[in-house]
Amino acid sequence: MEEMRELKTYEDVNIVLNCYGNKELIMQEIAMVSLMSSNGMGIKDIRELNYFDFLYSVSEYLEKTEICPLCFDEVYSNLRCRDDVIGRWELYNNKRNFPYTTFSTAESTHAILDWLYIKHDTHICGYEPLFTGPDGEKITKEYIGLIFSQMENKSGINISSHDLRRLFVETLRSNNVSEKHINHFLGHKANPFPDYKTHIYEDILKCYYSLTASELSLNPSMVSIPLEDYYCLLDNIKYADLLSDW
Repeated sequence: MEEMRELKTYEDVNIVLNCYGNKELIMQEIAMVSLMSSNGMGIKDIRELNYFDFLYSVSEYLEKTEICPLCFDEVYSNLRCRDDVIGRWELYNNKRNFPYTTFSTAESTHAILDWLYIKHDTHICGYEPLFTGPDGEKITKEYIGLIFSQMENKSGINISSHDLRRLFVETLRSNNVSEKHINHFLGHKANPFPDYKTHIYEDILKCYYSLTASELSLNPSMVSIPLEDYYCLLDNIKYADLLSDW
């Protein structure tokens, strides 16, 4: 039996994900792993996310538009071809009892959009879980553990939420991001400023994150393709079972 090897680079994450074919549930796994590897979110954070959380993360890119946030087709067509989107996620550290802000790459936003496109038709309930189990309910800790276990068995590479978090931290350190800012991204340190200055500090954090975002991507040389090509690709996955019956 081949010995499992350690997850060391974002290329290793790519190898893990490429062990799968294009199937509906795999799109969720790609979205989940892409998000976790781009900001170090833990399993508890992932489980608690809903569609409103996702909308908030991209809200600054929807402002001053006529897009209805609950009309997913409009959100998708507006954001899917944009490579400049840095998601801004509002999370809460329950152990230390304070809110914090972290960010995510355009690539992880695209992966979430693709997952939601396959999962839904046009409208989404705001409080619906972002990631779900086979029963359609909020994803469980056990199911996430099963996903990682299957990834390891298929790829021969150890992968867990802790491995993705470690990779995220090591990448930031190798790009000279300070420990203070890393601790803010991970929710280890509370915002030191009063409420009226919070948005200014978050904008500063976003700038630091943006400078490193390409290093946190699974595909740093991401190239935009026409939106209709995305629709075609995802529809082939979404309706694969239906088409196979013809």
